[in-house]
Amino acid sequence: MAAFAIPAAIKIGSSIFGGMQRNKAAQNALNNLLSSYDVAGSRAQQTVGQVNPEVLQDAWHWGDLVHASGQDAATAASAAAERGIAGVQPYMQAGGTALETLSNLLQKPQQYQYQADPGYQFRLSEGQKQINRMAAAHGASGGGGTAKALSQYNSGLASQEYQQGWQRWNTQQQQRQSGLAGLAAQGLGAGEYAGNLGTQAAEYGQNALMDTMKWQAQAGVNAQKWASENELDLGNFLANLDIQRGKARAGVDVSKGSNWSDIINQVGGTAADAFSQYFGRKRGGGVGPTGYTSAYPSPAGGGG
Repeated sequence: MAAFAIPAAIKIGSSIFGGMQRNKAAQNALNNLLSSYDVAGSRAQQTVGQVNPEVLQDAWHWGDLVHASGQDAATAASAAAERGIAGVQPYMQAGGTALETLSNLLQKPQQYQYQADPGYQFRLSEGQKQINRMAAAHGASGGGGTAKALSQYNSGLASQEYQQGWQRWNTQQQQRQSGLAGLAAQGLGAGEYAGNLGTQAAEYGQNALMDTMKWQAQAGVNAQKWASENELDLGNFLANLDIQRGKARAGVDVSKGSNWSDIINQVGGTAADAFSQYFGRKRGGGVGPTGYTSAYPSPAGGGG
């Protein structure tokens, strides 16, 4: 029996040892695979944990810079408008003064005083001098005749010069009013220009701030969206790793079970062969259904 048992035992031990080695190798491969999954998952988490804060910080940083640029643009526009307004301020003041003067003239029109006309005064003075010289030449200076002649001259001169003097005065008044009206119009235009400058500067500054605020908000939304997508991708990646871990463990467990099944089959077959050989030689019987020679006769008296 020992002669048959030793080879069988060696074969059985070899089968068991080989199966254990295969299971150990499968377990080592599983451990290495799971370790690589752990490393991949850890690196993915570290990457997302590092990238997402940087993305959000960069979005806030650039958003602040753009917003500050908008504020600078608005301030520069306001300063430029103020310089422009200061430049037309004298015209606005002159126009205001001219408008006030013109308004007073229209409300209280000046009356024509022909005696104040320079031409009338000159001719009156020259005429009186000539009459006095003529009277003195005739020895009648200071008399009644001289006074009468002066009175007649003054009356005639006033009649002659009034219309001409009034036309000159009226022309001067129209020119003055026209000049005042033109200066007032320039002041009005300067005021409108200043108002437009202020309005345009305010609108430009408001638009600049609105645009930069929109850009800042959009940058924040995009950064949050990107970070959320990174977190979602990380979750999907980690979930897939867990699935792969499960599949790997299941595959190794199935492989181990198959190995042990093969070992059992091999051990059973080896043991059966050993007993078959042993009993066949010892008893010299027929060959049984298991392949060993039986010492017992076949059923129904038949031979092996």
